[in-house]
Amino acid sequence: MTDDLDVIRVPVIVANCPPGRITEDLYASAGGVRTIANQPNRTFAAQNGIVKCGGSWQQLGEKCFLAVAGSNRDWKDARSDCQTRAGTDLAVIPDQATTTFLQSMLAGVTSQYWVGLHDLPNENDFRWVDGQSLIDTNYTNWAPNQPNNGWLFSEDCVTFKPSNGKWNDAACDFGTRPYICERNSCK
Repeated sequence: MTDDLDVIRVPVIVANCPPGRITEDLYASAGGVRTIANQPNRTFAAQNGIVKCGGSWQQLGEKCFLAVAGSNRDWKDARSDCQTRAGTDLAVIPDQATTTFLQSMLAGVTSQYWVGLHDLPNENDFRWVDGQSLIDTNYTNWAPNQPNNGWLFSEDCVTFKPSNGKWNDAACDFGTRPYICERNSCK
C-alpha cells in the first residue's frame, strides 16, 4: 500500500455478496472514501460504509452500473460480455433518476453506449433485457424522431447518449460501441 494514502487497513464490510461478486481486496481509507488495495487511483463510494458494488461499478440504490469503454462490441457481444460478469446484463433505464445517474457517471463522454433495450424479435415492441416493456416502466427518453428504424438497416437495439440522456435505435450488428452493464448490488 502506498504511503501517500491515510489508510486504516481494515477490511470494508461486504454485506451478503456471493463468492466472486467482489473479487478485489478492499480497504477503508480515512474520510469515508474506499480505495482498492494496490490500486490507489481507483475509488468508489459506499453507502453507509458498506460496499455494495465494488471496483469500478457505480451504485444507484440497489443497482450497480459499469461502463465498459475499452473493448467496443456490437450489441449481442456486449450483452454476452455483461452476462459473464456474475449476474449482470446490459443496463435497464426505467426512469429519469437512472438517466440522470448515468449522465453523471459518464459526464463529458460523447460516445453512445449500448443499453439493454431492443425490439428483437417483434418490430416496435421495445423491451428491456429483464423482460419489461416500455409500457411496464412508463418511461421513455427517445431522441427526436426516434425510434426510426434507420435508413438502410433494421435498427433493433438501442443506444444511450450520456450528453443528453436520449435513446436512439441502432443496428445491433453494424459497428461496435461501448456499453453499460447492470447488476443488483450486494445486500
